[in-house]
Amino acid sequence: MRKSRRSAGFTLLELIVVIGLMGVVSALGGISFFYMMDGWSTLRTRTELDRRAENVLDTMGRDFRTAIASPLAQMGLVGTTQEDGNDLVTIPFAAPTIPDNRVIGAIVQYHVFEGELIRTPYDIDSEEIPETRHAIVKGVVSLRFEYAPRGGGPWQTEWLEEGFPAAVRVSLTLTDPDRPTRGVVSRKAVFPLYVE
Repeated sequence: MRKSRRSAGFTLLELIVVIGLMGVVSALGGISFFYMMDGWSTLRTRTELDRRAENVLDTMGRDFRTAIASPLAQMGLVGTTQEDGNDLVTIPFAAPTIPDNRVIGAIVQYHVFEGELIRTPYDIDSEEIPETRHAIVKGVVSLRFEYAPRGGGPWQTEWLEEGFPAAVRVSLTLTDPDRPTRGVVSRKAVFPLYVE
């Protein structure tokens, strides 16, 4: 009878095969982890952009809801297109004062300047638009306003008529200026105006 000389353990070939298989599995796991983290980062960026767009539209909605009538403001809503293709809108609205909370007439203007959405409020009696600019969001790709005339008709891209339109449709497109490849978010909102 012959005794087997085989001792307990692995051969060199078996170890090389196992190490090779572990390398393949690790590489696949690393690639999967990278794609998962990249997807998570993109989702987080888009969620943040969505939150920013909603905040902007909420701010605009407050201004449109507090719009005051043309005779009180001595002007109506004005909407034009700038040279860069983005729109500009000027809205007379009722603004509460901070110390005594009384309401005064004011004007707010929205426009895009160097990729930032600028909201400029100023006193209705002011002769000039102030130089101070309040950037409410960065990474604006486009800002469009459309106006629904009272009595019906197609949406208009400019509003130079006296008074107010029946509604204003706002289209806002944002991207993250730090990570522009992570996606773009576009939002639309329609704000009815109840003043004439």
